[in-house]
Amino acid sequence: MSSFSTSALFHALDGRRVAVSTRYWDIEIYGVFELEDACWVQMLLRGTPDHGVAVRIAANDSETEVLDALLAWLAHPSEDGRVVEFG
Repeated sequence: MSSFSTSALFHALDGRRVAVSTRYWDIEIYGVFELEDACWVQMLLRGTPDHGVAVRIAANDSETEVLDALLAWLAHPSEDGRVVEFG
């Protein structure tokens, strides 16, 4: 990643609380990894309900862009390829 290192992204997101409407989740980052030509942030969202997800990130994505994608998915979960739920 060019504008935001994977280590910095890990530390910026891990332990952070996010909210959608009246629901809250605490982010636990499992790891940041590359798979084929994409980079992914794998995380557990602890809340009601819990979600295990991976968020695909681009080389120039900032912490804000990753959070925006995550919040959009939490508001309207779908398999759009950017956020993938597992487990």
